[in-house]
Amino acid sequence: MITVTKKEECCGCTACASICPQECISMKVDEEGFMYPSVNQGKCVNCHICEKVCPIANNDKLNCVTAATINIKEITENAIEKEKILPDCYAAFLKDNNVRNDSTSGGVFTALAEYVLQQHGKVYGVEIAKDNRVVHSCVENMKYLGKYRHSKYVQSDQNGIFKRIKSDLESGRWVLYSGTPCQVAGLLAFLQKNYAALITVDVFCHGVGSPKYWQKYTQYMEKEYSSKIEKVVFREKTYGYNSACLAVYFNNGKSSHKGHDDDYYWSVFSKCLIFRPSCYSCPFKRILHKSDFSIGDYWDNKELGPEFENANGCSLLLVHTEKGKAILKRLTDIIVSEKVELEKALVINGSHQPSMLISSSLLPKGRETIFSDIDTMSMSQLFSKYTPLGKKKQLMCRIKPFLFKLGVLEFAKKIKR
Repeated sequence: MITVTKKEECCGCTACASICPQECISMKVDEEGFMYPSVNQGKCVNCHICEKVCPIANNDKLNCVTAATINIKEITENAIEKEKILPDCYAAFLKDNNVRNDSTSGGVFTALAEYVLQQHGKVYGVEIAKDNRVVHSCVENMKYLGKYRHSKYVQSDQNGIFKRIKSDLESGRWVLYSGTPCQVAGLLAFLQKNYAALITVDVFCHGVGSPKYWQKYTQYMEKEYSSKIEKVVFREKTYGYNSACLAVYFNNGKSSHKGHDDDYYWSVFSKCLIFRPSCYSCPFKRILHKSDFSIGDYWDNKELGPEFENANGCSLLLVHTEKGKAILKRLTDIIVSEKVELEKALVINGSHQPSMLISSSLLPKGRETIFSDIDTMSMSQLFSKYTPLGKKKQLMCRIKPFLFKLGVLEFAKKIKR
């Protein structure tokens, strides 16, 4: 039976619970808000199927580095050299300006989702539900795709999703599934066969945030603004693609637009303080994935010409499979893409650190205490203790809207560095 003795060896993908023929495995929430498998030993028949589908136990880890290593170019070169096959690499964005501006990066996910829906298929992605929980769900109509477009920096609840996907595929439906690399690996291990109608997309993942901390944050925000949350948009392009914010909209018409320095959730997430234990030594940090596509950010797109420079968002798209290559060819009418050098693209994606495609986030000081403090401290106390702002950053956060209106925000950020 599946037994989790070290929490860093479980990514919470639900593959083991989904495949158990006795249905004796359930996902239980721990004190940090993350789910782990729990086995009803009285029902277990020791078939060991759960162990065989665990993506971490059966992963051929390439021992990639953490973001603590500073020689970015060398790290990237070494990661490329380890792979026998390399994916096709593109800078890409959706031609539809409105959808692209409403997307985290270049809107490529929407192009893939629309393709599947045109085949009368189903799209599985992550949404923020009405009760503010972050969950995987399914849509069959293009008008509902908007809830999947933005990144969700919280680990999603996947209760029952894998079984639903298998049922859809067995009935002949096309399916697009989007998730983290470990979630995609878990789904593919659970399915145990290749389906021609399944398209998988994973994201360049820093780590997944704690649902418990997220719940505390949303409860605080609703109390602070005296209203229920209507909508949350991670990395909204309020101040442009390179200065995105966490936007929270409330039923009373008020809203909050703060960045990774001063937002009470995004600040601790960006400092890697509330990640799942497995995220700090992620075994899926490699270039070639089992998914059809991997999507990240292509930050510095000026050299690709004015069309890319003015796009207000550009995706770094890796295509891992022949199926993916064939689908990409069918999307030329709705996306702009240009093949780019893999090493250079990954360096651009990582910016000041190794790309999160190939390196795990560093385990920070404070990770061992923040979860015990969640139950006893207020949000402002947690922020002051774990992500305090200096006077210069406080000033920058206050004047950011004015700098953006004047068109000098990016220039001011360079000076600050």
